[in-house]
Amino acid sequence: MSKDGIVLRTYEALNTLADRFAEGHLNLTILIGSPGLMKTKALERACRGRALIHVTAKKSPVEFYKDLYEKRDALVLLDDVESAYKDDDGKVLLRSLTETTEEKTVVWGTRTKILDGDGNEIPKSFTTKSRVFIITNNWRTGGIYSAIESRGNKFVFTPSWAEVYSQAGTWFRDQEILDYVHANLGRMKHPDVRLLKNALDMRLLNLPGHDWREVFDHCMQMDRVDREIARLIKNEGMTQKERVAEFVKGGFGDRATFFRRLKKLRMLTDEQPIPERIIVPEKSIVLPAKPIQRPSGGSDTMGFIAG
Repeated sequence: MSKDGIVLRTYEALNTLADRFAEGHLNLTILIGSPGLMKTKALERACRGRALIHVTAKKSPVEFYKDLYEKRDALVLLDDVESAYKDDDGKVLLRSLTETTEEKTVVWGTRTKILDGDGNEIPKSFTTKSRVFIITNNWRTGGIYSAIESRGNKFVFTPSWAEVYSQAGTWFRDQEILDYVHANLGRMKHPDVRLLKNALDMRLLNLPGHDWREVFDHCMQMDRVDREIARLIKNEGMTQKERVAEFVKGGFGDRATFFRRLKKLRMLTDEQPIPERIIVPEKSIVLPAKPIQRPSGGSDTMGFIAG
């Protein structure tokens, strides 16, 4: 456990945490992690089929209070709602909602009337058994943050690119992009699942003068020169002299630049376990739907029979 919270490094651990919350084992959970790690997806999956209030930055404290009243006892997911920690009404609401008791008295702190959809006034306080899961990219200290933190369990999700690669292999279906990530796992930093989709978009766009691999450059602290060196080094059929010659001929720099950049690339490489290469399965054949015959002789193409 770090000073920032209990560290989770795998999607198995993240999914288990989400399941435990959905099952009722945790009253208040705080999960911190960089953007693009599918934290929200894990919670949505675990809470599927259960009453859930999903609060994002777009929802005002008033709307949140109405949701809590109308869906009393529902699970609550606070998804990067920084504004709620700054708003006075939001602070009062969060303090009451995150109390350690099973049943909490949620309070609306101002004199402003809150009306439901039919024009009826919603009470200024009510009780609920809602449990709260907070997802955030950053967690501050002091004030409302310290008050909330003292009431629950705090976790930090820090998967490696190797872990993200393995997880993405369960749903991402572009072999070329997966292979590029796999070949560079040792030097990649700052995991972000969204980059896979961005790379696919760029590859399909095929813009002149742009390479879809550029999407990953900041993760590897690479530019076009480093990427060319990495490509040449990967070609085991070339001698080092041939690599240098092609590097210079391509206008990427001189011999000294090649070896200086090569040294930098090797220093960036982490000694992390590299998972086995993921092989994307061939696309399954989708059979045409067979209409279900009704007794009247008609058909209904809304229903399907497996071929």
